Amino acid sequence: MYTINWSEKTTDEIYEFHSNIADDKEAISFLIHLIKYYSQVEVDWIEMLVDTMNPLLEKGDIEEVENFVELYQQTFPEEYINEYGFIEKELITHYLFRNDIENVKKRLEIIKQNPVHDADDVTVNALFQLIYHGYYDIALEYSHAVWKPIFEDEELIGCPHFHFSTTIYLHELENIYQLIKSGKQPDIISFKKEMDKYDIDEDTNMYRKVFHNLSRPLNKEDIELKIKNKESDVLLTLNILFLKYMKEKYDIPFMLSDRFWNMLTVFDLFGTEKSADGFLYIPYTILEKHFRDNTDNLFMTNEVEMFGKVWGLNYVYTFLHESGLISDHYFSMMEENIHVLKDEYIKMAFTSLWQMNFVHKWPQIYVPDPYEVRLFEETYKKDEEEIKEKLDNYLALMITPGRIKEEIDATRVTSKKNTINPIDADYDPLETYVRKDPKTGRNDPCPCGSGKKYKKCCLK
Repeated sequence: MYTINWSEKTTDEIYEFHSNIADDKEAISFLIHLIKYYSQVEVDWIEMLVDTMNPLLEKGDIEEVENFVELYQQTFPEEYINEYGFIEKELITHYLFRNDIENVKKRLEIIKQNPVHDADDVTVNALFQLIYHGYYDIALEYSHAVWKPIFEDEELIGCPHFHFSTTIYLHELENIYQLIKSGKQPDIISFKKEMDKYDIDEDTNMYRKVFHNLSRPLNKEDIELKIKNKESDVLLTLNILFLKYMKEKYDIPFMLSDRFWNMLTVFDLFGTEKSADGFLYIPYTILEKHFRDNTDNLFMTNEVEMFGKVWGLNYVYTFLHESGLISDHYFSMMEENIHVLKDEYIKMAFTSLWQMNFVHKWPQIYVPDPYEVRLFEETYKKDEEEIKEKLDNYLALMITPGRIKEEIDATRVTSKKNTINPIDADYDPLETYVRKDPKTGRNDPCPCGSGKKYKKCCLK
């Protein structure tokens, strides 16, 4: 390949030659040679790299990928800033798995140059990975760097900047908590003015409630009265008390523990059981549907985020149980619900479990299953069939309690009777998250059915 004049070859001939190279290291060497000496050829460099990159990364051969990426950045700097998404997401994920934080910082600098590009799939995903892996200072600095350009971009849908503004807010709120603990009185007006800068648009009365809960211990009778009177701010009270509990018991910062709690800020999730000691219990089908509705199960852009939030539920309900706000009976059932939900998310992320190994690095409430820990780690260098076989064997040992099966069956019957929304008739809580195929690759046909490649369609 080194004696061929590639500038005389057609694009199709170059693609064909590259695709026929069986050895991944040789394939990346060809790309490096091509971009060094024939950068003028008209090929999709990213597409050719993607075909080669993942097998090399999973074998630990990351240096060759780095060499090509650096060459590509130097040769086509503007193009790279607008095409970097898939590459940087993969590199950051692999570096975090290896605990190589210096290279993570290098990759984040690329994202900071154009954080709007692939904001949900890359920029936000990197934030959750940093927080979940415990790199809180880096997550804070990163949030300060990217929130404003994302906020000011008029083409982005939704409010992706909110993830970063909230991270800044939670850090500052933790500082307020430390101030209160030292016996000093925080200035609510100044705090509100500072938070307004980050588009945290809350009124002074809300901050007054937050500061009040930061300064007072948990009062079970007061909370039970709020529940009895159906006061919606009871969830805000519990939220702040949970942040304090996690900080004091585990030294977990607010920016992580709030991610465990914030899926439970919907008042309608609760109250199926009318007794005070069961009000905060959530039936399995309601819990599962709530998480399903907030998970991008098509493109998996928030797979890491939601996986961590599912694992965080155990901390939330342990707090509620230790505080006497949920009885032994309902707590036991809630533990079963969370366990089954975890199994569903393991099925969903079966090829990506190694990316979720952070859950075993958090302070443990229970002694973790050593086989599960090993399963997460081993999926890093296993092919999909081997992963699937190991996962099937592991999950075969997990028995869904009869109570949950009955609940699911009742939901199916109700859904099929629902003529207003017939789509719900196909809803199966035990099958929702079973992803039989790998995630959609950027060069795969788009799942929306447009006939275009994913990168040319919904990826954008």
